[in-house]
Amino acid sequence: MTMRRGACASSVVIGALAALASVASAQSLRVVASTPDLGSLVQAIGGDQVAVTVLAKSTEDPHFVEAKPSYVKALSQAELYVSNGMEMELGYAPELLNAARNPKLRSGNARSVDATVVIPPLDVPLVPVDRSMG
Repeated sequence: MTMRRGACASSVVIGALAALASVASAQSLRVVASTPDLGSLVQAIGGDQVAVTVLAKSTEDPHFVEAKPSYVKALSQAELYVSNGMEMELGYAPELLNAARNPKLRSGNARSVDATVVIPPLDVPLVPVDRSMG
């Protein structure tokens, strides 16, 4: 991640955390991040004010994460969901979010942060790409 991209990602997470500051009380703000790098970013910004659950382990392919019941529970209790975007979580996140029944975290809501909305993608292919291509 370049410095500019890191600054943009930080801005997204800082904005989302600031918007939720009124929700936070004596308890930590519950955040679910789709990837370890986003989870680390949220933890670095939120410090002891956030409790972060990360869906993809650093040893897993972030496109294909095993949907576990514990992830459904974490999403059902979360106040913020931070995803990579660009359909990286397409194989598992929609099912987990539906099962969690937490409408606050649905795509398009303020508590669902798509990091790629404010980070310009690099090296975007000029031909159609699908999941079978890796």
